[in-house]
This record gives sequence, structure tokens and C-alpha cells, in this order.
Amino acid sequence: MNIRTGILGEPDGWREILTQEGIPHAVVQGELTPDSYCVLAVNDSVDDREIAMIRQYLRLGGSVLCSAKTFASIRGGTRNGKHIGYVRPAESSAFAGIGLVDIRQDGFVAWSANDLRADDGSATAFVGSLDGGHCIALPVDPSETIKLSDVIRKSFYASSGRLPFERVSAVDKNGIRRIVRRSLEHLHKVRGIPYVHLWHFPGNAPTAFGFRIDTDYGSLGDIELVYEFLRANRVPGTWFVDVKSQKGFLWRFSQMQGQEVGIHCFEHRTFEDEARNHENILKARHLFRDVKIDAGGYAAPFGKWNPALARVVKEFRFEYSSEFGWDYDNFPSTPWIDAKTRSVLQVPVHPISIGSLRRQGYTELQMTDYFDRVVREKLAHREPLFFFHHPKDGHTDVLQTLFRRAEEAGAQMLTMREYAKWWKGRISEGLQIRWKDDVLQVDTSTAPAGYHLRIMMGDGREAIIHTKEKIHLDGIGWEQPPASYPVPGDLERVRAFNPRIPITVALDAMFAFRKQKTCG
Repeated sequence: MNIRTGILGEPDGWREILTQEGIPHAVVQGELTPDSYCVLAVNDSVDDREIAMIRQYLRLGGSVLCSAKTFASIRGGTRNGKHIGYVRPAESSAFAGIGLVDIRQDGFVAWSANDLRADDGSATAFVGSLDGGHCIALPVDPSETIKLSDVIRKSFYASSGRLPFERVSAVDKNGIRRIVRRSLEHLHKVRGIPYVHLWHFPGNAPTAFGFRIDTDYGSLGDIELVYEFLRANRVPGTWFVDVKSQKGFLWRFSQMQGQEVGIHCFEHRTFEDEARNHENILKARHLFRDVKIDAGGYAAPFGKWNPALARVVKEFRFEYSSEFGWDYDNFPSTPWIDAKTRSVLQVPVHPISIGSLRRQGYTELQMTDYFDRVVREKLAHREPLFFFHHPKDGHTDVLQTLFRRAEEAGAQMLTMREYAKWWKGRISEGLQIRWKDDVLQVDTSTAPAGYHLRIMMGDGREAIIHTKEKIHLDGIGWEQPPASYPVPGDLERVRAFNPRIPITVALDAMFAFRKQKTCG
């Protein structure tokens, strides 16, 4: 049996998600049987011929992941249209522990939906048997949903009374990926097939830690304090430089040891047109070249992302970018500029900084509690620990605890450029793995050299091992995965009205107006 997921319909979105997961995958070609593809990932663009193929595949015992729209076509039935703000699983669900996932779009619900409760409490997903096989039908097509680029100000959970917030991607793309991962794990489990994918971090490290510094308006003294602090804690920071504010001492960034230096901006703005974005980055790049800094990465002011900016970032051939207006808290991905054009790799970070918490009046103890909870959640979900900071944010005691938590977890400390480079070598499309008689046969000519596999059995056991030609499952030292993340009982308050958002936005607008009037 081939250990791979087959893609039917428009493939690009599914390729992105399956690459994030590291699952062997391919567009369906030739014979479609349960032995040739463990699971089918179906895009809504499938035609009548492909629907007939899916029906036959199910009758033979296959597993299918699709939207409720496609599910209705397979069954020859109906579906109900519905606007979905967010979904959240029950404790006994196949999706238990994934948290609250923002959808924020119109979708469809199968008449037999039995999982993933929407914001109104109704079920939106079907999980169960279908025509002799197994199916999960989601309210939206994940492979299209991850392409959306709308932004919104969102609150983020904290046990403290005031919730921090930031302007981020409206769709929770990391949550969508979590839903897909759980779906694929379940659809392998019900067929008795081991779930195999490339591991997400170098070696067999349990996670990776990255620390990004946006140098907004920082003085030389501010920069020196943070740099010496990182050096003392042996943390390889990734600095995105606000060039206009720091052009008088750019030479200092060129002298940093064990750090990465990238471009944030010249003017601390993100524009809606290509011409001004181009001019802004070009000014910064010229000054970087004067002090011999090679910038591989770019991060836009305020985390803003738009297609005009993405085209310019691609034109300048940056190795990666990082804007939580596109994505946050997720594995790297490559954004869609338009239907046919992709930008450079995105390396997401957690969008709440110490500065965000300070604006809500948090004490250092509350800040530490906030980041501790984020770390615990991400470790439970096997996700990277990437955070960001500003030199003027201060509170190095909070950072010290954050660094210690990452070290205690066994995280590999990396710059964002190092992780981006490693990630680009982690290619799962075309990877050939066969399973027979409790042996995984890996075609090492199709496997990225030096990368590890995670193997998960239906009973929950897992192993993370170096990729090799033959893997005897009965000879592996199996372990139990980390305990699931205990989702807070009051999690849904993050989508209740947050009065601090309009108040803060109004105050910011007033401050900006006064500043502009004073300068004018």
C-alpha cells in the first residue's frame, strides 16, 4: 500500500497544506484505489467524472476529506448554506483540543453534520462512514480557505481580564491546518494505516524557537541593551531594522555576532501600491549595502500584508517574509498574490508582543503567565515557538522566563532565515513510502536527505526517526505524544465584543492626527 494522500480537483491549496504537514502526496493519476492512495483530499472544483471516481473509491473502502458542498455531490443530496464565524469541537470529538478556529465566511453544512460546533452551537462537519468507506466533510474547502487574505482585529486569549488584540488574518489558517491534520489522522486510523509525515523541525527536536525583533524607533542604547541580553542568553535573534530611525548607526547591526539582520522598512509604513512599497524597500536596501549587510528576510511595519507589497518583496528576491496580516502562529507557507502568482515564503510569528500586553496594563507576572500558556499550547500541538519584540518594550525578566521555557522544552534555537532555509528543503510532494507486513519501505531517492519522519499508530503511539530505506515498525521504540492542550472553558470570550479595541483604535487615530498636525 502507498502511504500518500491523493489530490483531486485544483491542487495548489492542498499542496500547500500537505506540504506544511509533510505528508507524501500527489495529484491523482492512473488507477484510483484504496491501495494507491490512503486518503483523497478533494477540492470543490471536481467535475462529474471525478465525483464518480470518488464514489467508486469509497465503495472499495477508501477515506475522503472534502467540503460539505462536494459531500452533497457525492451523495446526490442537498446541503444548507450558512455563514460561519468560528468552529469549536466537543471534548469527545475527533478534533478535540484544537481550540477555536476562525472561519469568517459563508460555507455549507451537510444535513448529517455531527461535529465542529459553530458560533451558534450547531454542528457544521460530518465525520463517519459513507458508501463503504470513510468521510469527513467540512463546512468550507480548506484548500481554498487558506488563500484568503482578509484582515481583522482579533482578541487573543488570556486568563487576565483584559484581552490583548492585534490586526491579523481574519481566517485562522493555523486552525484550518489543525483541522486538516486531525482529519487525516482520523481517516488513516479508521483504515488501520499508520500516519506518516516529515517532521517539522531539524533533527528530532520537539520544536524550534525563533525570536524576532522589530527595531521600531529604537535608539542605539535600546539596541545595545537587547543585543547584549540575547548574547548573554545565547539566543540567535532575527532583527528587522527600521532603517530611517537607525540609519545613523546601521554599522552596529553589521557587527552583530550570531544574529540575523533583515529589513523592516525605511519609512515605517506599508503602502497599498507597488511604487511606494518599492521605493521604501529600495531606500533601505541601498543603505544596507553601504554597511555590507545581506538581508535575506523582510517583515512589514505593523504586520501588514497586501498583494502590492507581496509583489515587491518577491521582486527584491527576499528569501522569506513575515506578516501576521497573512498568517500567524503557523508553519511556513507561500502566499497567493493572485489566482496564479505566489509570493516568497512566509515564516509566521505569534502576533502578541510585550508591547501589546503592556498597553492593556499587564503586570510582569501576567505577561509571563500569558506567554507560558501560549508555549504550553504550541508544544501540545507540536508547533514552532516564534515570538516578536521591540527594543522599547522592555521587561527582560519576562523574556528571560520565555527563553528558559523554550530551553526546558528542548527547542532548537534558530534565526528565521535558518528555519526558512531548512523548511525549503523539506519537500514531501513525490515522496514515495510503501507499507507492507509492518514494514515501511522508503524510496530514499525521493526523500529529502537528513530529515526525520514522524510515525503515528492508531492507538496513539508515535516515533520520530531518521529517514531510512526500511523501517520495521515492530522494532521501533514507541512513545506517547505530549498530553493534549487543556482548552480554557471560557475560550469563546475572545470572540465577544472587546471594548478595548475601539477605544484603543480611536486613541491611536487621535494621537496620529495630533502628530501630523504638529509636524505640519
